[in-house]
Amino acid sequence: MGNNMSEKQVGSKSNKTFMILSAFGIVMLLDAHTWTTVNIFANIIEYNSFFMPLFVFISGYFFSEGSLENMPGLVMKKTKKFMIPFLFWGFFYLGLERLMDHLGIIRYEQEVGIVEGLHRAFTTGQICNLAGPLWFLPASYFTQLIYAFVRRGFRKIWNEWLALLIFIIAGCASVSLSNSGWNTWQAGALLIPLKVAFFLQFYQLGVVYKKYLEEFHKKASNCVVLLSTIIGSIIVLAANGGNDSFIDLFAMTGFWNIKCVVFPLLTSVLGITFWLTVSRILEPAIGESKVVNKISDNTLGILEHHLFCYNVLNLLFWGISLLDKSGTIVFDVEMFQSWAVYRYEPFKQFGVFYIIVGIVGSLLIVSGTERIKKSLPGRKSEHNKLKKL
Repeated sequence: MGNNMSEKQVGSKSNKTFMILSAFGIVMLLDAHTWTTVNIFANIIEYNSFFMPLFVFISGYFFSEGSLENMPGLVMKKTKKFMIPFLFWGFFYLGLERLMDHLGIIRYEQEVGIVEGLHRAFTTGQICNLAGPLWFLPASYFTQLIYAFVRRGFRKIWNEWLALLIFIIAGCASVSLSNSGWNTWQAGALLIPLKVAFFLQFYQLGVVYKKYLEEFHKKASNCVVLLSTIIGSIIVLAANGGNDSFIDLFAMTGFWNIKCVVFPLLTSVLGITFWLTVSRILEPAIGESKVVNKISDNTLGILEHHLFCYNVLNLLFWGISLLDKSGTIVFDVEMFQSWAVYRYEPFKQFGVFYIIVGIVGSLLIVSGTERIKKSLPGRKSEHNKLKKL
């Protein structure tokens, strides 16, 4: 059971293009959480206009029809990959937050108990602040399972293009309904269905791309594709008043500035196409990079732990600032104590340091937890069973 967000372990496959693409995606996510320090072409193709659909697209690309033959096994595999880590780390970080609050280190919000934590887990997906990015795990879990059950139920009459059209309509409806207030109905009771309806189109798009579009993409001129996506992104930006991002997908509240319900699909397709093309261009240069492989293989682990690593670094800078009698280090204690995404910023480029710590620290946590799990009785036999699913 890998830690990547795609269907299989990207780094262990021969498909280095998608390995690079997933690594790009997780670095963009960390960059977004450092207020776009690196800003990889984000002034033209904004991160929040495509990068969460990107991960769903990658999962769809690696969908296997054969996985539908053993639905109980598929449910078990997805539960162990997504939901168990989500609930474990979500409540672990919730407990850590409560401890730090008790010690006076932070004061994020009111005390959250088990019941409220479970409510958040199955609505927004944000059990607590440090575990905020984990909202994507249940969203991805339910998207992949609902897709599998729907596809299996209609497999005799399944048509890839018709399914894509239906899912696009569902995605547009999700945007419209969210803007109409359905995302806040009954304290977020419809959030998971809305997120699933939005993400299904990108999962199916990954399936369709692999079966029908990939060969055309490979034969097309990279320069023409890149130029076309840039021009397309500028046109969409202009049509939407200069802003094409949709943030806060965990609560489906970020579509308020979208003038047309199809814009999130357009911006996602443009962003995915652009970075997929860039990844293909870079494959000869970094396709064998151990660093890229490692990052790609552990996208889920980095997603889970990078905010914690950011705040460990914050604690370090806070401690240094207390010892700094000259006042050189100006650390905003109030912001740190109230906001999990705060970072110390003596200058703009300093955020790169947070990104590096977020990646390296997360990889160390993943490595440590894997060693612990492997040492547990019966772990090896369980792992072998999962590999057969």
